[in-house]
Amino acid sequence: MRYSWTLSRAGGRAALLVASLCVGAKTGPARAENPHPACELAAIGNDEILWLVVGTSDPKQQEVLQWFYYLDGVSTRVQPASRIGPQVGQIKRGALLGEALHVFFSNGAHYRYTTLGARREIRLPGAVVPEALGGDSASMPPRLWAAVRARTADAVEADWQETLRRRAQDGDDDPEAFPGDRPPAITSRPAARVAGTCHLVQYDGADWQPGFAAPEGCGSGGRLWLCVSVGRQYLLWQHNVGDSEIQYAWHERGHWTVGPQVTLARAPRVGFAGVVNTQLVFAALVNDPGDRHRLQCESWVWLPGTDEAGPGRWDPMSPPTGEQGEDLYLPVGSAVTAFRDQFALLRTGEAPEEVEVGLWSTKGGPPNQPFGEIPAPQVDRRSKSRRHLTDLIAMLGLAAVVLVVFWRRQEGIANPVALPAGLPVAGLARRAVAAVVDILPAAALVTWLWFDPITRFSEEWYELYAAQRNSQEQLAAPLVPSTLSWAWVWFRLLYAAYCTVFELSLAATPGKRLVGCTVLSESLARPRAAQIAIRNVTRLLELEWRLLIWPFLLVVFLTRNRQRLGDLLARTIVVEGRAPLGEEVEGSDDIEGD
Repeated sequence: MRYSWTLSRAGGRAALLVASLCVGAKTGPARAENPHPACELAAIGNDEILWLVVGTSDPKQQEVLQWFYYLDGVSTRVQPASRIGPQVGQIKRGALLGEALHVFFSNGAHYRYTTLGARREIRLPGAVVPEALGGDSASMPPRLWAAVRARTADAVEADWQETLRRRAQDGDDDPEAFPGDRPPAITSRPAARVAGTCHLVQYDGADWQPGFAAPEGCGSGGRLWLCVSVGRQYLLWQHNVGDSEIQYAWHERGHWTVGPQVTLARAPRVGFAGVVNTQLVFAALVNDPGDRHRLQCESWVWLPGTDEAGPGRWDPMSPPTGEQGEDLYLPVGSAVTAFRDQFALLRTGEAPEEVEVGLWSTKGGPPNQPFGEIPAPQVDRRSKSRRHLTDLIAMLGLAAVVLVVFWRRQEGIANPVALPAGLPVAGLARRAVAAVVDILPAAALVTWLWFDPITRFSEEWYELYAAQRNSQEQLAAPLVPSTLSWAWVWFRLLYAAYCTVFELSLAATPGKRLVGCTVLSESLARPRAAQIAIRNVTRLLELEWRLLIWPFLLVVFLTRNRQRLGDLLARTIVVEGRAPLGEEVEGSDDIEGD
């Protein structure tokens, strides 16, 4: 399986770097292609940061885990992106905007990654993967450019027209609504776009907007590389995947200029296009004619000409070599990009799980930084059935704990607590209303702090639902970003802390006081601090969706005293009314014993 990845980035002072690459399938020494690669590599860099992505997969599984690493201008060693968990799925396209990495997964999901974490961005209409991707950091706001087919460009235009119509109705169409760059003028109608042609669209972080058509013949069957530098779009493409001739054109002041083609020794397995020290370069990893299991790197630089001499020419650059000046060979599946004014090469080591990165001057020669191993990702090698078995065992273990609690407390569970007149056990409706009221503060705070990823995640589910209705294939469900997992952790912690504080001071949360309920010990005394802590810490387990323990919330329906699992463990009960909170009666059950 072969796929390409195109990306770019423009901005900075003297050095403007934009990366684009193709990720080839990892091969072993005995064969050239492996439909289930052990390791899929991608590298993306600019003058600020170098991103490295290691995709690991299991031949028994259909999923790929993507692990992220980075090298910035502060550290001299590659750092694992610890705030980004392993992402499930194949990454098809990527581009940089400053230090932020935008990627498209094979299911059309669009993500933005920084060293602080991940968030979802808006998909292209129809959840498609763009033909090429490039970033323009110099514009205000920074814009992501994508090369797409005519059908997708039509959908982007239709959505953008609807957005403009809504803004006009809401009175948001004043000039100040678009600081810096104005929204692009729409110069072609959907009917003017020919099926199969390629077009550029742009994304400002809020909406996908129409752009303009690509040169004629672009995207007819080969691969594309797109990069953007200070308002100029560069496109390089093949007419067919096996071509060694790379076509070239740039867009400036509203029209395309077609330049001379780049003629490689052989068709590229991996390609990179970017602006390095204000010069456009194209690097490719091509098959070694003497051994199909290894690659060589060749690179070209664009030298602009004058009006009299023509548009310019492509000049070959000196290739990178080994430390002793020997020819440098790379295994199939390697990746190339640029970091500052250097080429970065990513490859597998002698063992499939070993991954190495090295840095070379764009002028060629020995490495500035020889290949060094990056930390190996921690991969769960278990098959899906094995993981399901593990989850089932964990579920049975939790169920066993609940059964032990029921067995130890069977007498108290079967027999209702002897309550005085006018102090009944709280009804389920009251407890549900109280829970909703008490959840609101934690939910509101978490929603405010994580509003953007929560909103984008919900929009992606809606987009998936809309796309699934028009698709004959089963589309992959959206991935849960690590930021939302942390948001759920903080929600549970805040909710449990909120209930603990109020029950310690008032023996009731604001929600319980609103509906007239109180928390008591089963002895009808005021609950001790340990009891309050136990009943509320249990909420962390009851609300952990990945443990599948949520069915244990139904315990409240199965007990005579309508007790949660936390109530059973803490020996507490919720009653209707404001009961006098006295000392525990003599001979009553103690929390430590039966």
